[in-house]
Amino acid sequence: MSEDVLRAGDGADVPGDPGSSSSASTGDDAVDQALSVVDDLEARPLREHVEVLDAVHRALQDRLADAEG
Repeated sequence: MSEDVLRAGDGADVPGDPGSSSSASTGDDAVDQALSVVDDLEARPLREHVEVLDAVHRALQDRLADAEG
């Protein structure tokens, strides 16, 4: 996939963009922790990526559900 496909229409970085980093704080510890796992994904074997991304997705969904109250 080309880098152009991974960019939003306004040119903002989107998750998954090889040039972006989620290491900046979001102000939410649960979200920051989930994103730090994504930052370290490249160091993991490819066969673990789906499992790790599923876990991050669940963690972010749980945090969103908590925020919605």
